[in-house]
Amino acid sequence: MVLSEAEKLKIEAEEQYRMQVRSSLATDAAASISGGGTRSRNEVATESVAAAATPLFSVGLTKLIVMNVATLGIYSIYWQYKHWQIIKEREDSEILPLLRALFAPIYYYFLLGKINKAAEERGLIARSPQITLTLVYVLLFLSNIFIGSISLELDLLVWFVQFLMVPFLVILPQSVAEKVNKSSIPKYKVNARFSELNWLAIVLGIGFQVLLMLAAAAPDM
Repeated sequence: MVLSEAEKLKIEAEEQYRMQVRSSLATDAAASISGGGTRSRNEVATESVAAAATPLFSVGLTKLIVMNVATLGIYSIYWQYKHWQIIKEREDSEILPLLRALFAPIYYYFLLGKINKAAEERGLIARSPQITLTLVYVLLFLSNIFIGSISLELDLLVWFVQFLMVPFLVILPQSVAEKVNKSSIPKYKVNARFSELNWLAIVLGIGFQVLLMLAAAAPDM
């Protein structure tokens, strides 16, 4: 694939930005752990650099599935926010990442386009089905509004469908994003670790789902 001059300049600018971030964060990370610890300086520095210098949001697919299932798809909003945040910084644009994440049914299509374009610019074959995934996303969103409000049983049915479908709506584009990250950063290490906040969200999410199932199973008062 032949890249245009503008695309080449854009990729060069992104690479220069990542190199500056790597240098800065490596210095900061080494200084911040000078007192010691269980993890080596190189490990902390590498993870810090990888998280900040990736052209797209970094998250392991297993972690992505678990977080989406446990939170009934709420994590997908955070996932989109992080992608838009990195895109905003990389492109130095005026977009509002939080707004685009909250209005996900509108901007989901454009996010997939950004991820696919990043792959194309790097000569990668990987793509996510932009139109198909967007149609499924919008249909799930509308069903949650119009069908789920009829009764608790239908609401649970809609949530169960989302339980099955939402992971696919983020797995496919994230798999492309991970290929982009790997092609852009030497010795790239994916963000697969569950943080304390992740575990808290998992516990709260599963607890909420148990309460919903108990409410559906209980006889009418």
